[in-house]
Amino acid sequence: MPFKDKDYAKAYAREYARKYRIEHREDLKAKHRKYYEEHREECLKKSKIYYRKHRNRYRENYKTYRQKLRIQILKALGGKCFFCGCSDFRLLQIDHIQDNGNEDRNFYKHNDVAYYKNILASFKKNEGKYQLLCANCHVLKTLYGVVHE
Repeated sequence: MPFKDKDYAKAYAREYARKYRIEHREDLKAKHRKYYEEHREECLKKSKIYYRKHRNRYRENYKTYRQKLRIQILKALGGKCFFCGCSDFRLLQIDHIQDNGNEDRNFYKHNDVAYYKNILASFKKNEGKYQLLCANCHVLKTLYGVVHE
C-alpha cells in the first residue's frame, strides 16, 4: 500500500537509501570503481566539463578548505608567536626551525593544501620541525638569524 503522505514517503525513501549506502558501502565502492575503470575517458570528460561550469564554486570551496587547514595548523602549533607571543592569526607564519623551507617549497610547488597536510602530519608525529612566528620575528630570524637580543 503506497504512502498517503508524500512528504513522509520522501523522508522514508531518503532514510532507507542512507541506511542502504552505509550497509553496502564496500559493494558500492567496488561497483563505482569498476564503472570508472570501464568508462574512464567518459568520466574524465564529464568531470572536466562540470569543473569548467562550476569553476567559481570549486575555487571558493578550495579557498575555504585551505583557510580552515591553516587555522587548524596555527592552533595546533600554539596559536601565538614563539618569541614575542603575538596571537593575531593574520600575522602568524609557519617557520621551519632548521631553515630548510626551500626543500618543502620546491617539493610542494603550488600545492599549499598538500603542504599544510604535511605540516599537520609532522605535528602529529611530534617531529618538531615547525614553529609559529609573527611576520616581524620571522623576517628577523630569516635575515639575521637572531630575533631578540
